[in-house]
Amino acid sequence: MAVSLRVLHWNARGLKSKVAPLRLLLKDQKIDVALISETHLGPADKIRFPGYYLYRKDEKSAVGYPYRGLAVLVRRRVVHQPLPSTSPSTLYALGIQVHVAGEDLNIFAAYIPPAAKYDLAELRAILQQSPGPSLLAGDLNCKHPAWNSHAANPGGNRLFADAQAHGYYVTGPETPTHYPDARAYVPDVLDVIVHKGLNCQITQQVLDDEMLSDHQPVLAVLAGMPIRLSPPAPRRQTDWTTFQEVMETTTPTWPVVSSADVDRLAEDVTVCIQRAYEEATTIIPRPQGIAFRPLPKQLRDLVRETRRLRKRWQQTKCPAQKAQLNRHAERVRAKLQAFNTESWEDHIASTEGDWPAIHKLCRQLTKTPAPVRPLLHSDGAPRYSAPDRAEIFAECLERQFQPNPTVDHDHVAAVERHLRDYFATPIAPDEDPIFFSPNAVGRAILGAKPRKAPGADGITNTALRHLPYRSVAALARLFTAVLRTGVFPACWKEGCVIMLPKANKNVLKPESYRPITLLPTMSKDRSFRVVVDGALSSARPVAAGVPQGSCVSPVCYSHYTDDIPTTPETTLALYADDAAYVGSSLNARHAAVKVQRVLDLLPEWLSKWRLSVNVGKTQALLVGSARHPPPLQLLGADIAWSPQVRYLGVTIDRRLSMRSHVRQVTAKSRVARALLRPVLSSRLPLRAKLGVYKTYIRPLITYAAPAWLALTSETSKTRLRAQQNLTLRTIVDAPSLVRNAVIERDLRMESLDKFCARLASNMFARADASAWPHVKQIAPWHARPPDAKRFPRDLLPDVANPPDLTPE
Repeated sequence: MAVSLRVLHWNARGLKSKVAPLRLLLKDQKIDVALISETHLGPADKIRFPGYYLYRKDEKSAVGYPYRGLAVLVRRRVVHQPLPSTSPSTLYALGIQVHVAGEDLNIFAAYIPPAAKYDLAELRAILQQSPGPSLLAGDLNCKHPAWNSHAANPGGNRLFADAQAHGYYVTGPETPTHYPDARAYVPDVLDVIVHKGLNCQITQQVLDDEMLSDHQPVLAVLAGMPIRLSPPAPRRQTDWTTFQEVMETTTPTWPVVSSADVDRLAEDVTVCIQRAYEEATTIIPRPQGIAFRPLPKQLRDLVRETRRLRKRWQQTKCPAQKAQLNRHAERVRAKLQAFNTESWEDHIASTEGDWPAIHKLCRQLTKTPAPVRPLLHSDGAPRYSAPDRAEIFAECLERQFQPNPTVDHDHVAAVERHLRDYFATPIAPDEDPIFFSPNAVGRAILGAKPRKAPGADGITNTALRHLPYRSVAALARLFTAVLRTGVFPACWKEGCVIMLPKANKNVLKPESYRPITLLPTMSKDRSFRVVVDGALSSARPVAAGVPQGSCVSPVCYSHYTDDIPTTPETTLALYADDAAYVGSSLNARHAAVKVQRVLDLLPEWLSKWRLSVNVGKTQALLVGSARHPPPLQLLGADIAWSPQVRYLGVTIDRRLSMRSHVRQVTAKSRVARALLRPVLSSRLPLRAKLGVYKTYIRPLITYAAPAWLALTSETSKTRLRAQQNLTLRTIVDAPSLVRNAVIERDLRMESLDKFCARLASNMFARADASAWPHVKQIAPWHARPPDAKRFPRDLLPDVANPPDLTPE
């Protein structure tokens, strides 16, 4: 944890060409928050600062050119939240909120244009946005000797008087921050800090830089203001030989004859594996990222020379010195950019075509972790520490994992009585004893995925694979005892929950996160703890629902919902808890009546089995008719007719043209191609780059394609083909004169149409060979209608020879 908050503020006068020097400055000065004004960035300008989150507020001139603009950079491990953006008339500000010294601190990047008649009420409103302390820094174009300016200007006089009248402070560094190009103007302090409510000492230092702005960056250190950081995940290295030796001598071997013995042996085996893993594992230092490689001595000497030339020009204001400085600074910038490019290429080459290393690299490019945010407690106050956030999540989930109310209490009592009687009945003895052999357990361990995340016990499948035979035999004895006694170990019933933010939700509220439960690798079951940055919440019960992540949960849920209401005139499409009712008729009103009849049956069934349905997320789609019948109703609420619905990741429109879905998948593929461009255009082998395309981009285009691709028009198919063609051109750096078919042929890459046809052939072959009628009839053959409507089986290569559908 840092002992002081380090804030950098700087008027960049154009940020795009100064990214590389700024990255170096952020690393050298260990900056927590950087406040940048006059970024001059447009929507098409994509810049990244490894290790930092970037917030931008771009501005355009009256003729559409990017100018002004603000940016805030926050270290990735700083727990923070962005503040609502304001739209003042003359004072431009962009802010975040961090937690320092036990209180919330608002930090703003600010800019006031020269000679602007700004409203000081806007400044006071920003400082008073929250009751805690606030800090605003930037080029305010206000001069006054009170903050070490050479002279005062009208704006500075107004700011000084307003600060005295309303109890806030304006401070500046002791040396000039602005060095004008014209010799008629003297250097002065224009970049200042305005703060209110701070109870600490602020020291400001002007930094010598080689970024060729007329403003120097200013480092502000808030002494004794520790900032809340999210700890980095440690990297571990395990000596599996030592692990096996420890397990060989410490594995418990006593027999199991009672239910108490099951719990005791499970706890001892778990503790034994944990201790052996801890004894054989060491923490290794995290490698420096590609952006933080140390600069070579020659390049650092050039940077120091740039600073020396800048100081000389600032003293002399000689045009010849200015020209020399500009030429030298441009050479340094070019060498920095070349160094970063060369470092990236070396990093790419270091993978040597190794697919796990390439996959890790692609994940870093495409899966940027979300910023660490505070959470609002039930009292409305934000909580920043990991233990506090874990408890907030746990309380929210515990409220969700409660049985829904019911009006049929007799039915609930009958179900509970039946379950008690069932579990009280002794297990009937079988002719052959229930027995797990060590070989069977060993085969099951080898079949488990090695990279599966562990549960709260921290035991991975990789650790289980390195167990000696003695330990595997103990597990076999324990599994056998579980089936014979009917008792599952209590220590294996606890899940470890991690929370992922939902899209377009308020990240300050715990209900805006999706829980992912990680159960112990040796079992799947019933209580849970929430983990946040390594901090575990207290154990909470799961009073309703099936254990997430368990292999038997889908079966239990399917049995529980097997009697969901249906009618002969409607079709139910059910996948987990996503349900869709389909009714058809030549008359739109009649089709709606069919669906409404089955919806009328749902409330009683839901109440009887204590299930709930989110009516707000329920959508209705009418296909084939321009006039909508009256809206459907569920639980007394109207379900409006939508022009399109999203079901299982596929957007279905009312004309079944799939245009909206095609637009969405092409947009996703364009984003993925842009993020992966450093890999696709690198010097990696063609085989590796084609693997990246097949793994990260093509699945976005062809997801569920056997179900919807045949419905699309030729224009939509051309858009989809273009995504593959553009990616292949990036991979081989092909000129515009080379035809797409030639590139596919030389790369031995099947076309998108052939790939989708192969997917469809495999899917329908599995469906037709299934023994289950509902799977076999997932897409039945149809006689061709007179209007030549398309069907999913049209993707099959033998669709021209369908089976004879003539009735006998």
